[in-house]
Amino acid sequence: MIEPSWEEASMRPENRVIFAYVNIDQNPHLMQRFTINNSPSFLLFRQGYIYRYEIGKYDVDSLISFSSKWYKNVKSEKVPVEKSWFDRTIDSIVRVLKQQEINYFYVLISSVSTLLIIIIIAILLIRNQKSHKPKSLNKFD
Repeated sequence: MIEPSWEEASMRPENRVIFAYVNIDQNPHLMQRFTINNSPSFLLFRQGYIYRYEIGKYDVDSLISFSSKWYKNVKSEKVPVEKSWFDRTIDSIVRVLKQQEINYFYVLISSVSTLLIIIIIAILLIRNQKSHKPKSLNKFD
């Protein structure tokens, strides 16, 4: 358990960092968003960037040292924007399509038939607009 170390590190007066504990079992979307591969993980968020603490030593002095100045030695990553419901839906559709074996003949047939339907509808709409002449508003016509 590293929560006591985090609590003690956050209560030290020289430390100006807020520590937060997130249960990834209850929040799996955070695990995906921040690509958390193991637990526990310590991520430092600073000015729009993430710094990953991957040393594995979770004592109070190490956490304070990393959060105050040692994070500069670690490669930074931009904080990823949370995906919208639309992005998550598209990602799940793409994931399902990648897992299935695609028969390209059926994809070709369905694409061509959809294109033909769109062309037929466009032709009918154009003919319908040409056959209806606009009525004149002039009372002498």
